Amino acid sequence: MPVQVDVSFGRGGHRGGRGGGHPPGRNQPPPPRHQAPPPQNDLWGWFQKADKSRTGKLNAHELQQCLSNGWKQFNIETVHALISVFDKDKDRRIDFPEFQQLFAFIDQWAQVFNQYDTNKTLSIGPQELRTVVSSFGYRMSENFFNITMARFSQPPVGQINFDNFIRVAILINSITNTFRAFDTTQTGTATITYEQYTEAFMSTV
Repeated sequence: MPVQVDVSFGRGGHRGGRGGGHPPGRNQPPPPRHQAPPPQNDLWGWFQKADKSRTGKLNAHELQQCLSNGWKQFNIETVHALISVFDKDKDRRIDFPEFQQLFAFIDQWAQVFNQYDTNKTLSIGPQELRTVVSSFGYRMSENFFNITMARFSQPPVGQINFDNFIRVAILINSITNTFRAFDTTQTGTATITYEQYTEAFMSTV
């Protein structure tokens, strides 16, 4: 008999006395959708300038350099996470149409980030992160935010910069989409085998 793992995103923030959260329901707003930005003359120029290999596609390091033209330098882990989302043909590189969608995604999340970075330190604290996540319909436990801050915050301690904020947004969205595949009744609860759990976990890290 396969090992069964009960996974719960209990509604109302609690289930069985333990803190929990659930993916956005039908009436809850999702994170910004991947939409191509309006035509921008310099966007194609950024792409061409970063395309050192002249292949029409950017590898991770080229994309990292390209993004640094618009935002503070991204660490390579964030760049790889972005590629995993927008690289439709799975060649680990980003062509220009993919780059347009990627750029729009970052730009939309930047607008959200700036709304909560009220003191303009280019970082947000745990309360701001909690507000951002909740505003998109994700109800997570206090323990979730403690773990997230411990993993993604950088000096000053207890603050998440924009770079890692993007990683958190990608991770939550990926976890939610993976969970929805098992939550066939849309109740916020699913029973999966241990093998399914490990495969789902490895697909999101």
